[in-house]
Amino acid sequence: MTTTLTADIRWSIPTSLSLKEGTNTGQACFTVPSGITVLIGPSGSGKTTLMRMITGLSDITAGKLTLQGQNIAALPAYRRQIGYVPQSPTLFPHMSVRANILYGAKKDTDISFLVNELSLPDLLDRKPSSLSGGEARRVAIARALVSSPRLMLYDEPTSGLDPVKRASTLSLIRTVSRNHNVPAIVSTHLIDDMMPIADYALLMDNQSVVLEGSLEDVLDAPETTEVLGLEDGGSLIAAQITGEDNGLIEVSLGGQPLWLSGASRTTGDHVHMRIRARDVAIAKDRPENISINNCLAVTVQDLKPASTETIVTMLVAETDTVLKARITQKSATALALKPGDACFALIKAVAVWHRED
Repeated sequence: MTTTLTADIRWSIPTSLSLKEGTNTGQACFTVPSGITVLIGPSGSGKTTLMRMITGLSDITAGKLTLQGQNIAALPAYRRQIGYVPQSPTLFPHMSVRANILYGAKKDTDISFLVNELSLPDLLDRKPSSLSGGEARRVAIARALVSSPRLMLYDEPTSGLDPVKRASTLSLIRTVSRNHNVPAIVSTHLIDDMMPIADYALLMDNQSVVLEGSLEDVLDAPETTEVLGLEDGGSLIAAQITGEDNGLIEVSLGGQPLWLSGASRTTGDHVHMRIRARDVAIAKDRPENISINNCLAVTVQDLKPASTETIVTMLVAETDTVLKARITQKSATALALKPGDACFALIKAVAVWHRED
């Protein structure tokens, strides 16, 4: 992946625009590659502030911000060629959807492709007050894309949406990024939002970017579990569907079948899976006559205490696929587990999604 944005910036802004007492100070040093980068962190960690710094809507105190080789730190927002979709899209209430999209665009700009791509034909003559939250976001995305941005920023685009609309919004962002060949940064506080779309991830906490890397590396890092308050980060696994049976799909890990829910997917599709450590049990011998469909031969790599529990890191046999289990210390003692032991991982639940790369 090529580098899109590099940042080494610091800022100090008033905690309130009306009260000059107190400031928020922060810093960020990171690189954004092509594709989609997810900026993840808890509420109040500084994600929106950082996005406003990148767009030029807020000023940095010091540092350098380079977009595709150009230092944009001193440029006003309108010269940065960055599309920004805030958490609550701000559309001009007195203008139609069509006029909102075309606002600031060059004369005779053709928006037909955007309109169809974002499912907007029936909305063009309506006013923003008649739009749902999801519709307003799509209009804001279209307006940002009309200017042919070099980078798109989406601030909490799934905020307030139900699971179905959240999934469709994330899919739309990925489609737009691919169709227009424009990299994007998407902020969220939900780990389930980052997994279907992220090529790269930035973890933010307390007004600073504290970690960056591939989706797999960031998800697996203990900092992510701590910052996001997760019970466990679990394991992220990519695989290809090898078969189907009775509404289930089959993937193969080192020749071992793993059965998943996913009736809408077909053989040959690539899927990503997240398996929570708490959803994995361990047995020394292969169990028989149980309702759990998935039982994988594994080798214990490491054991780490976690309060009253133990995190067991394992490798799936004949692969380099890492699997984690969170079991009680009592169970770990009873099983007498140690690195190098061959055993069996019983997987009770798997979160699975399909992503078109």
